[in-house]
Order: sequence, then C-alpha cells, then structure tokens
Amino acid sequence: MSVQERFRTPVQIPPAGDSIGYRTPVLMLGSCFTLNIGRLMQDYKFPVSVNPFGVLYNPVSILSGLDLLMNPRHFTSGDLIHHQGLWHSFFHHSNFSSPIRDKCLEIINREMKQAAGFLKQARFLFISWGTARVYRYKKTGQIVSNCHKLPHEEFDHFLLTPEEIAAAWNEKLATLKNRFPDLTVVFTVSPVRHWKDGAHGNQVSKSALHWALHLMMQKNPGIHYFPSYEIMMDELRDYRFYEEDMLHLSHTAISYIWERFAETFIDKEALEIMPQVEKIITACRHRPFQPESKEYRTFVQNTLKQLRILQKKYPFITLTQEEILLEEKI
Repeated sequence: MSVQERFRTPVQIPPAGDSIGYRTPVLMLGSCFTLNIGRLMQDYKFPVSVNPFGVLYNPVSILSGLDLLMNPRHFTSGDLIHHQGLWHSFFHHSNFSSPIRDKCLEIINREMKQAAGFLKQARFLFISWGTARVYRYKKTGQIVSNCHKLPHEEFDHFLLTPEEIAAAWNEKLATLKNRFPDLTVVFTVSPVRHWKDGAHGNQVSKSALHWALHLMMQKNPGIHYFPSYEIMMDELRDYRFYEEDMLHLSHTAISYIWERFAETFIDKEALEIMPQVEKIITACRHRPFQPESKEYRTFVQNTLKQLRILQKKYPFITLTQEEILLEEKI
C-alpha cells in the first residue's frame, strides 16, 4: 500500500468498456458535474455538447430536456413567461433568459436544434443529477428546471421518490436503446450539496437519487455509473477541496475528479494528444508584459507552427479559433 493510499480510501471504478477519443461525440446533460467536466473536454477540443438547456438539477427536468432533443419542436412565445423584465423558459436555466423575447427564443431554438442533431451522432451520453427535490408550477402543473425568482407560493415543492424517478427513466432508457443502440449512457450524482434543503434534507435527496439509480441499473444493465459523489465524499473528504461557500467544489477537486474521469473513459490515443493540445491552448491564453516585443512575436510564430503541425497530424481536432487568434497577434 502506497503512502497516499494509507491516508485515503480510493474509490474503485469499474472499466467502462467503451472509451472516448477525439472522434467520439459526447453529449452532457444535468448539473454542475456535466458543466465542469464538459468545459474541460471542450478545452481539450473533444467533440462535446454541454448542457444545451443550461444547468439542470432534478431528474424530471433533465428527462424533459432529453425528450425535447429526441423529439425536437420549435419554441414560441407561448412557451415563455415574463417576470422582472425578463423572458424565461421553465425548461431552461436563467442563462437563456433575456429582456428581448425574440432573442430568448432565438437562443433556445438554436441551441436545441444543434443539440438534437448532435444526439443523433453521439456515442456517449452523460447524465448528472443534483437533487430529488422539485418545484411544480401551480398554474400549469409543470415541474420546472428553474423557478426564475417567481414568488415561492406559485410552486408546490416536494421530493421525488426513487420509484418515481426510476419508472420515468426506465421508459426513456428503453426508447434510447432502440433508437440509438450504439449510445453509451453514464449517470452520476453531483457531490455539490443543496444546502437550502438543510443538512438532513440534502442527505435524503441524495439518497433518493442513489436508490433510483440502483433500481435503474438492475433493470438496465447496460447503463454505467461514474462515482463523482463518492470520490468527493470518500477520497476528498476535507473542506480544503471546497470553495469559500463550503458547498461547491474547488478547482483542485474538479481537477482530481477530471483525472479519475479521464483514466476511466479517455482512450490511449487521446491521452497522448491532450498534453499537446493543452500546450497550444495555454500559449494562446498567455498575456505578455510586452506584446509588441520581438520575443513575444517569435513565441507566437513558434506556437502557430506547432499548432499547424498538430492540426496536420490530427486533422480531426479543430483549432481554428486558436489559429485565427495567433495570426492576429503576429
């Protein structure tokens, strides 16, 4: 046993079977796990679509989003509400809200169209659940993705039972399997605590999610589970791995979970390419003290040369934006 293992309890993660490479389209839906890991995959230039409805937290809203991607429709003004000077969708995070109704609809329909097309070619689907607590809009009966700061009394709020969650998702998973037989589906439970429910309420909520997944995996042996919750609770059980609010994960914690994710899912070729991509991205983000200096211009020219060599060797990686940025700096 290594010194590190003596002071922590490593979470064992079974092999996923399938792996992700630079030609593997990945769709991510759900809470902060998909946002954080998805952004890192975007940084490394993997073909990934991340949260086309924004961050979603409860299983019903995530399921509604997935259903919209499988059966896309055009959103109209009748799908929006107006509150505090903004137009909102109960299917979307507030990032989609806008003071201009047509702009809100334009963003919603553009993102949904792109993600619906992306789902057809996706080979991995990651689903991240954050809470089993839901808010149901009394006027329509819809379980909303976001309350958008509407008055609390306009909603009923309650916990979903594991059986309710599993029953709804089992039906959708059967449809997914029939329509996309090559799609690998991976679930995870977000380690971010929902403190508004209280300490006990948060634990009950997370427990409901875990039990629902247990029921689903019994009925759907082809789905996978990535233990981001367990990694945080059992390997990184220290407040130094949290942000100042003591609820959200720190950069260090996200980086560690990313390492466990990469060793579980990323294929060997991609693991060899990633450091080369990272080198280019880091160079593009570099802010020099003397941008007009000869030394910096040489640095940019060398980086551009390395980028083009990398692009020629791996034409399936898209570095167009970085190439344009470097050319502008010369």
